[in-house]
Amino acid sequence: MEERFYVDENGQRISLRENIFRELVGNVIVHREYTNNQPTEIIIYKNKVISTNPNRATFTGALDIQNFSPFAKNPNIRKFFTAFGWTDEIGSGVRNIAKFLAEYAKGAVPIFFEDNIFKTEIPLLQRDLSPFTGILLEFIGINSFGYINEDHLSNIPLSDEVEGIEQSDVIFNLVSRWNEEGIKMQNLDWAVNKNFTEDNWKEVPRWEEKGTKIIPKKNLYLLQILFLCLDPLPLDEILNKMGYSNKQSFRERYLGGLLAEDLIERTLPDKPNSKYQRYKTSNKGKLFLGGVKLK
Repeated sequence: MEERFYVDENGQRISLRENIFRELVGNVIVHREYTNNQPTEIIIYKNKVISTNPNRATFTGALDIQNFSPFAKNPNIRKFFTAFGWTDEIGSGVRNIAKFLAEYAKGAVPIFFEDNIFKTEIPLLQRDLSPFTGILLEFIGINSFGYINEDHLSNIPLSDEVEGIEQSDVIFNLVSRWNEEGIKMQNLDWAVNKNFTEDNWKEVPRWEEKGTKIIPKKNLYLLQILFLCLDPLPLDEILNKMGYSNKQSFRERYLGGLLAEDLIERTLPDKPNSKYQRYKTSNKGKLFLGGVKLK
């Protein structure tokens, strides 16, 4: 991991590498479950850093960096470290790693996975969906909307588990990840086409045919909403873009499930019926679109 610097808000030149590791090691020490004898590991790969740490989980799944409730797992240790200036307030480690990483590797997004073994993944070279914009939007069926572009998809990190050199291989593996994660979310009522195999995939020559045959119609609608709401949209505009007329049915069949799974969020959460309400794809929703393991 090479050394890189940036000038902070106080005009001081700081080491990004030093600060990322400071926050990572601080998190490992402060939040470790010390009754568990499994080792803590920090492994530096060529393109990423992964740490695993015994943990007392409060839930299982990927942490939403912008919307999570920090929990002091070892409050006395945290107070000790804070008193010496080695850590900041509770929850700052996650936010600071995200802040410094965004400067270290433009567009990179860390992934924090809460479980009995807490996993932190810090990509040093971020892959995203932007190279697949054209083929992906055609496949999902929203290429004609003239709304989503490469800039939107550059904000969606592509999981390392989505492999492939050819675009078709990447899309196939991405759909496989959507299916794997979607069926875990009871509120989505996600359906998997039993005929979805690599052989069948290669037999279908056109992307629009693949979209309608390989992904069930309801799943396509769910994916279209997630892509459309990469910029906040009012409900009427979402309905208009998708050509859907029944607002109540749309809420019940699609929007409600996405909200319940925190894949979509309201811009005015305390005023759900406001005429100024907008709906946007959450950080969790972006991780889902990028094929990241969520549960």
